[in-house]
Parts: sequence; C-alpha cells; structure tokens
Amino acid sequence: MKYTIKDIAEIGIFVGLALVLNIPIFSIHIMSNAGSISFTLIPLCIIALRKSWWKTLIATAIIYGLFACLMDGYGFQTYPLDYCLSYGSLTLISLVRKPIFEKKYGFIYLIVSVILATLLRILFTTIDGVWLYEYTFLASFIYNATYVSITGAVTLAALLLLFKPLQMIIERYPDAKEIQ
Repeated sequence: MKYTIKDIAEIGIFVGLALVLNIPIFSIHIMSNAGSISFTLIPLCIIALRKSWWKTLIATAIIYGLFACLMDGYGFQTYPLDYCLSYGSLTLISLVRKPIFEKKYGFIYLIVSVILATLLRILFTTIDGVWLYEYTFLASFIYNATYVSITGAVTLAALLLLFKPLQMIIERYPDAKEIQ
C-alpha cells in the first residue's frame, strides 16, 4: 500500500474537517459527562467511501482517533475503545464501497454499512463504559446508544443526501488502483 500526495491531502482535509466539527460549538451536548450529537462522522465516512479499508483505518482510527482523544481531554486510557476501535469501525463502510457505487441499488449497501458501523461504535463505547467507568453493561449501553445512534442517523441522512454527488465525484475522479 502506497500513499500518494493526493491521498495525504484528501485525508488531511477530511480529518481536519471532522476535527473542526468535533469542537463543542458545532455539536449538541445531550449528556452531562460526555456524549454529543455531531456531524463529525460525515467527513470520516466520505474518507471511507473514497479510500481503501487500510487507508480508512489509518485515517479514522489512528489519526482522527488520536487527535480527537487529545482534544476531548478524557485521558489516553479512553483511546483504545472510545476512539481507535469506535471510529475505526467506519472501515466497514470502505469494505463495501465498490458495491455502493457500482450496483444499481448501492445506497442499500450504504445504509446497511453505516448502521453496522454505528452498532459497532455503540458496542465499543459501551464496553469502554463498563471497563473504565465501572457502569453496568445496560447502563453503559443506554447512555452510549442514546447519542451514538442519533449521530449515526444524522450521518446516514447526510450521506443519503450526498449520495448522487458523491457518486458523480467517484466516477469522475476514481482512485483507479483502489477500486479494484
């Protein structure tokens, strides 16, 4: 796997946009300790739709996850589950990006992959709540499912609205080596 200047620039732009959207003024805080509804996942999902699973994993889990962990200030102990695996679950979308853009009803693949990625995020944040904060599984699940599911729904709605423009961009500017 090789990174081109185009890959680095594109990933940098979308990760930067996601980090800006992670700032509290761009998100709706619904929980007292943490947990907010934000638009952060939209640029990260666009990375997943544009890049290979490996580049998506590096961009979402490692780069975005690390910077978001540092910006949020909850401590590095939250990084493995709340950030690395939670945002790394978006890699699932990149695994089905070929059928998303090449099949007649590709938007169904998009819907299913975003829902599965959201469920994985809920699972990882729930496990982190049990492990670090010693909540019961049910309490942690309810707490995390509340805001993560709403964020997933907002992201899915935005991606469905952007589906046709994204499809046109992919057709016009394909990453030829990665679509294979």
